[in-house]
Amino acid sequence: MNDYIFRPLDMKRSTFVLTDEMWDHLSTGYQVKKDSTIDSEQPAIEHSGRGYKVPNGGIYSTVPDLTKFIAAMTGASSVHILTRESREEMQKFQTSMSDSTGYGLGFFIRVSADGIKVVGHSGSVAGYNAYLGFNPDSRIGVILLRNYIPGSTHLRRSGEALLIELVRAGK
Repeated sequence: MNDYIFRPLDMKRSTFVLTDEMWDHLSTGYQVKKDSTIDSEQPAIEHSGRGYKVPNGGIYSTVPDLTKFIAAMTGASSVHILTRESREEMQKFQTSMSDSTGYGLGFFIRVSADGIKVVGHSGSVAGYNAYLGFNPDSRIGVILLRNYIPGSTHLRRSGEALLIELVRAGK
Protein backbone atom coordinates (compact mmCIF):
# COMPACT_ATOMS: atom_id res chain seq x y z
CA MET A 1 0.00 0.00 0.00
CA ASN A 2 2.76 2.44 0.90
CA ASP A 3 4.81 1.71 -2.23
CA TYR A 4 1.98 1.45 -4.74
CA ILE A 5 -0.72 3.80 -3.45
CA PHE A 6 0.12 6.10 -0.52
CA ARG A 7 3.54 7.40 -1.62
CA PRO A 8 2.82 7.76 -5.36
CA LEU A 9 -0.39 9.68 -4.60
CA ASP A 10 1.30 11.75 -1.88
CA MET A 11 -1.18 10.47 0.70
CA LYS A 12 0.92 11.54 3.70
CA ARG A 13 -1.86 11.14 6.28
CA SER A 14 -2.92 7.59 5.36
CA THR A 15 -1.55 4.68 7.33
CA PHE A 16 -2.29 1.34 8.94
CA VAL A 17 -0.86 2.21 12.35
CA LEU A 18 -1.23 5.64 13.91
CA THR A 19 1.95 7.47 14.86
CA ASP A 20 2.05 9.62 18.01
CA GLU A 21 1.63 12.74 15.85
CA MET A 22 -1.41 11.26 14.07
CA TRP A 23 -3.00 10.28 17.41
CA ASP A 24 -2.89 13.98 18.31
CA HIS A 25 -5.03 14.78 15.25
CA LEU A 26 -7.48 11.88 15.49
CA SER A 27 -10.95 12.93 16.56
CA THR A 28 -12.32 11.19 19.60
CA GLY A 29 -14.45 8.21 18.62
CA TYR A 30 -17.76 7.78 20.40
CA GLN A 31 -19.88 4.70 20.76
CA VAL A 32 -23.41 4.58 22.14
CA LYS A 33 -23.71 1.63 24.49
CA LYS A 34 -26.81 -0.54 24.99
CA ASP A 35 -27.80 1.46 28.07
CA SER A 36 -27.66 4.66 25.90
CA THR A 37 -24.55 6.01 27.61
CA ILE A 38 -21.82 7.42 25.42
CA ASP A 39 -18.42 5.76 25.61
CA SER A 40 -15.15 7.16 24.25
CA GLU A 41 -12.84 4.84 26.19
CA GLN A 42 -13.63 1.60 24.36
CA PRO A 43 -13.01 3.04 20.87
CA ALA A 44 -9.65 4.44 22.07
CA ILE A 45 -8.67 1.05 23.52
CA GLU A 46 -9.66 -0.78 20.34
CA HIS A 47 -7.64 1.60 18.14
CA SER A 48 -4.47 1.25 20.15
CA GLY A 49 -2.18 -1.05 18.14
CA ARG A 50 -4.83 -1.65 15.50
CA GLY A 51 -4.13 -1.26 11.78
CA TYR A 52 -2.72 -4.25 9.92
CA LYS A 53 -3.69 -6.56 12.80
CA VAL A 54 -7.38 -6.58 11.90
CA PRO A 55 -9.06 -8.29 8.93
CA ASN A 56 -10.42 -5.10 7.33
CA GLY A 57 -6.96 -3.58 7.06
CA GLY A 58 -7.78 -0.71 9.38
CA ILE A 59 -6.52 2.09 7.13
CA TYR A 60 -6.64 5.52 8.71
CA SER A 61 -6.92 8.44 6.32
CA THR A 62 -8.10 12.02 5.84
CA VAL A 63 -10.47 13.74 3.43
CA PRO A 64 -7.58 15.39 1.48
CA ASP A 65 -5.83 12.02 1.07
CA LEU A 66 -9.04 10.26 0.05
CA THR A 67 -9.66 12.91 -2.62
CA LYS A 68 -6.30 11.94 -4.12
CA PHE A 69 -7.43 8.31 -4.13
CA ILE A 70 -10.72 9.21 -5.86
CA ALA A 71 -8.78 11.22 -8.45
CA ALA A 72 -6.59 8.18 -9.13
CA MET A 73 -9.60 5.86 -9.42
CA THR A 74 -11.38 8.17 -11.87
CA GLY A 75 -8.31 8.93 -13.98
CA ALA A 76 -8.34 12.60 -12.95
CA SER A 77 -4.94 12.34 -11.23
CA SER A 78 -1.70 12.99 -13.08
CA VAL A 79 -0.31 10.03 -11.11
CA HIS A 80 -1.36 6.69 -12.56
CA ILE A 81 -1.28 3.86 -10.06
CA LEU A 82 -3.39 1.66 -12.37
CA THR A 83 -4.00 1.46 -16.08
CA ARG A 84 -7.35 2.69 -17.42
CA GLU A 85 -8.24 -0.91 -18.22
CA SER A 86 -7.52 -2.02 -14.64
CA ARG A 87 -9.62 0.82 -13.20
CA GLU A 88 -12.50 -0.07 -15.50
CA GLU A 89 -12.28 -3.74 -14.53
CA MET A 90 -12.41 -2.85 -10.83
CA GLN A 91 -15.42 -0.61 -11.42
CA LYS A 92 -17.61 -3.03 -13.35
CA PHE A 93 -19.93 -5.67 -11.93
CA GLN A 94 -18.03 -8.80 -11.00
CA THR A 95 -20.86 -10.09 -8.82
CA SER A 96 -24.36 -8.73 -9.39
CA MET A 97 -27.06 -8.61 -6.76
CA SER A 98 -29.53 -7.09 -9.24
CA ASP A 99 -29.42 -5.18 -12.54
CA SER A 100 -28.42 -2.04 -10.65
CA THR A 101 -26.44 -3.27 -7.64
CA GLY A 102 -23.39 -5.42 -7.17
CA TYR A 103 -19.72 -5.61 -6.44
CA GLY A 104 -16.65 -4.81 -8.48
CA LEU A 105 -13.11 -5.50 -7.33
CA GLY A 106 -12.81 -3.79 -3.96
CA PHE A 107 -15.83 -1.57 -4.54
CA PHE A 108 -19.59 -1.78 -4.38
CA ILE A 109 -21.41 -0.50 -7.44
CA ARG A 110 -24.88 0.96 -7.79
CA VAL A 111 -26.57 2.45 -10.83
CA SER A 112 -29.43 4.91 -10.30
CA ALA A 113 -32.68 4.69 -12.28
CA ASP A 114 -31.38 7.40 -14.63
CA GLY A 115 -28.06 5.60 -15.20
CA ILE A 116 -25.72 7.39 -12.80
CA LYS A 117 -23.05 4.96 -11.65
CA VAL A 118 -21.83 5.12 -8.05
CA VAL A 119 -18.65 3.27 -7.18
CA GLY A 120 -17.49 3.21 -3.59
CA HIS A 121 -16.72 1.65 -0.28
CA SER A 122 -17.87 2.19 3.27
CA GLY A 123 -16.61 1.01 6.58
CA SER A 124 -16.99 1.07 10.31
CA VAL A 125 -14.68 0.50 13.24
CA ALA A 126 -15.16 1.18 16.94
CA GLY A 127 -16.26 4.81 17.26
CA TYR A 128 -16.01 5.71 13.56
CA ASN A 129 -17.87 5.32 10.23
CA ALA A 130 -16.75 6.22 6.71
CA TYR A 131 -18.18 6.42 3.20
CA LEU A 132 -16.31 7.10 -0.05
CA GLY A 133 -18.16 7.17 -3.36
CA PHE A 134 -17.50 8.52 -6.83
CA ASN A 135 -18.94 8.65 -10.31
CA PRO A 136 -16.23 7.59 -12.78
CA ASP A 137 -17.76 9.53 -15.69
CA SER A 138 -18.09 12.96 -14.05
CA ARG A 139 -15.14 12.37 -11.69
CA ILE A 140 -17.23 13.73 -8.83
CA GLY A 141 -16.77 12.13 -5.44
CA VAL A 142 -18.20 12.29 -1.94
CA ILE A 143 -16.40 11.46 1.31
CA LEU A 144 -18.22 11.30 4.63
CA LEU A 145 -16.43 10.61 7.91
CA ARG A 146 -18.17 10.36 11.28
CA ASN A 147 -16.74 9.86 14.77
CA TYR A 148 -19.67 8.13 16.45
CA ILE A 149 -21.64 4.91 16.09
CA PRO A 150 -24.35 4.00 15.78
CA GLY A 151 -25.82 7.02 14.08
CA SER A 152 -29.25 7.84 12.79
CA THR A 153 -27.82 8.89 9.42
CA HIS A 154 -26.97 6.00 7.10
CA LEU A 155 -23.71 7.25 5.57
CA ARG A 156 -23.78 5.11 2.42
CA ARG A 157 -27.36 6.03 1.52
CA SER A 158 -26.78 9.70 2.34
CA GLY A 159 -23.48 9.78 0.45
CA GLU A 160 -24.92 8.07 -2.60
CA ALA A 161 -27.93 10.42 -2.67
CA LEU A 162 -25.64 13.45 -2.44
CA LEU A 163 -23.31 12.12 -5.13
CA ILE A 164 -26.19 11.43 -7.52
CA GLU A 165 -27.58 14.92 -6.89
CA LEU A 166 -24.18 16.50 -7.58
CA VAL A 167 -23.74 14.53 -10.81
CA ARG A 168 -27.23 15.50 -11.98
CA ALA A 169 -26.53 19.17 -11.17
CA GLY A 170 -23.35 19.02 -13.22
CA LYS A 171 -25.10 17.78 -16.38
